Amino acid sequence: MASRDRLTRFAEAFQAVTEHPSPCLALSSFTGSSAAFAAVTLATGKPREGRLPLVLAVTPGLPEADLLSANLSVLEKECTVRILEFPPALEDDRTTTAARLKTVAALDAYMLRPYPLVIVAPFAALRDAVPTAASVVQATIRLSLGSAAQPADNRPFSEILDKLLAAGYARMPEVTAPGELSVRGGVLDVWPPDAPQPVRAEFFGDDLESLRTFDPGLQTSTGTIDHITIPPVQISSTPQHLNPSTPQHLNPSTPQHLNPSTSQLSSPSSRPLPRSSGWNTTPTMCPRP
Repeated sequence: MASRDRLTRFAEAFQAVTEHPSPCLALSSFTGSSAAFAAVTLATGKPREGRLPLVLAVTPGLPEADLLSANLSVLEKECTVRILEFPPALEDDRTTTAARLKTVAALDAYMLRPYPLVIVAPFAALRDAVPTAASVVQATIRLSLGSAAQPADNRPFSEILDKLLAAGYARMPEVTAPGELSVRGGVLDVWPPDAPQPVRAEFFGDDLESLRTFDPGLQTSTGTIDHITIPPVQISSTPQHLNPSTPQHLNPSTPQHLNPSTSQLSSPSSRPLPRSSGWNTTPTMCPRP
């Protein structure tokens, strides 16, 4: 039976849960891939007034989050739903930081045009603040050839380099890992953490002439592309906490906290986010109210 057929049957059996008025559901006794089916069902279910198709699936730990993400990736190929991972913050880990910033930026775009979206986050990931969506978007670089119908940063080559360094990219003799860049004359090599391969951008003065992916081991080209989005791997700005229960999380005046056990918001001056203890081994699903 195809995943889409299984999802339809699961949705029918899950109907009573999807119609529950609570914005936060603590669901237990999931086995196999049923947690993934539940998350997709909540995100793609019948629209309700005042609710967007966004689900925050909170797991007790990273192993459960990895398993849920793996199961969701199978459904993502057959269903109109996007899956994003929001990992815990790790010091000096550019890839993890970039993944968190990518989710923040995606939420900013999501509010302009909502679509079925599931964010998978282990409980610890919600304790650490992230920069505002506006600062992530501002620190993102977009390179595009003239033939591509994509927005691009029309700025001098030196400013592009300065912006990438300010966004946390480490300048190296050669790019061999995500979050690194190198410069040789008018050639800029950079590896966005969310890209499978690094990118080589060739400039003539301040004009972009070519974009190619390359093998980091051999340093040889593997293909051509017409545009690339380079997200930041580090931002120093006023932090906020991931808050899926109100659109104000995108541009807050003060940081917000999310308590996944009650889906209630509190300001930083209130009690802090509770520590993980006595949690079920299955996700807490928080559809956006």
